[in-house]
Amino acid sequence: MKLFSKKTLVLIAAVALFMAGSSAFAETVLPSDENPKVLGFTYCLSPSFFSSGLTYQQWKGNFGFHVDLDMTFDSEFAIIAGIQKAFFQTKHNDVLSSIMFAWADAGAYTDTNTGDGAIGAGNCMAGAGIGFEIILFDHFSIPVKVGYTAVFPNDTTVSFSYSGGLMYRF
Repeated sequence: MKLFSKKTLVLIAAVALFMAGSSAFAETVLPSDENPKVLGFTYCLSPSFFSSGLTYQQWKGNFGFHVDLDMTFDSEFAIIAGIQKAFFQTKHNDVLSSIMFAWADAGAYTDTNTGDGAIGAGNCMAGAGIGFEIILFDHFSIPVKVGYTAVFPNDTTVSFSYSGGLMYRF
């Protein structure tokens, strides 16, 4: 005696495959939404300058902004603000997530080491490029950004820049 017909078995298999596959279409939480606030240490290398300092980021879906407070080896104080647009982000598993993004920054810095206590001439900077962020355990972030940065009006240059850091997402 047959328990199920071939048509019934095919129907059961199709429903089981559909239900198993439907979890792939379930709404997933983007890495930038899971812990949208980020605080950490960053650095920037360029032929024009080297700076390092604290950064704060906030993400809203695929868009983010950040503010950096940096100091250079030449005792220059810098404040930099920027925007980011994620064009690919995924949660690979429970341990690893990643975000690939475009970025644009603008800021200013001034020389505080003039010898006479006065604030020296300042420069502005603007840059753009792409970046990649590796996120471990949903909280620990390692960002890497590359692009071009222009420094002006004093010591005007345009050069390749690289930045990275260690950050905590919450």
